[in-house]
Amino acid sequence: MKRIWFNPARPLEGKLGQSEFSSSQFRAEVGLMAAFIFALVCSFIVMSVKPFFVVPLFGVWFYRYYLKVHIMYRNVYLDLTKLINSASLVDYDPRRRDLFNRPTVLQSVMIDYLEDEKQIRLVIYPNGVKNSSAVYTLTKKIGEVFGYPAYIEKVAPDKVTYVLPKKSSRLKINDEYFD
Repeated sequence: MKRIWFNPARPLEGKLGQSEFSSSQFRAEVGLMAAFIFALVCSFIVMSVKPFFVVPLFGVWFYRYYLKVHIMYRNVYLDLTKLINSASLVDYDPRRRDLFNRPTVLQSVMIDYLEDEKQIRLVIYPNGVKNSSAVYTLTKKIGEVFGYPAYIEKVAPDKVTYVLPKKSSRLKINDEYFD
């Protein structure tokens, strides 16, 4: 079962607004710094570089959510990004740019993605974007992006739940019917 919480405005935060890898990014950076200092001291004591092999393990532990989304579930991440950009469900600040000269995200929809053997469930939270009315009319775009027919299961003022059954209940036609 795959479960991803997707928020383009704050990509390292979890569902409750807390960071998934620790309570804040500052704590993760302090943990990595402590691991590096520990490895540096141990390498002087042991006179070897082997303690530096511990530092990437701390990095993987603190950034496990980021690695899970961007490496393990890369296709899902790209599909969700394609869905959000095609429906223009992200508000950008054109005056502020990040290090890669991309506009800074002001508001964006948040998506809770849950996939099991039978279906894919998308819970979309509008989160105050300018084009929030488009959240209620995404069935065709979701179907195009994921390749399964999408149905609205539940509509609430703060969220919309879409269900994509993986197995269609329609009859599959093959060459046997035309003999």
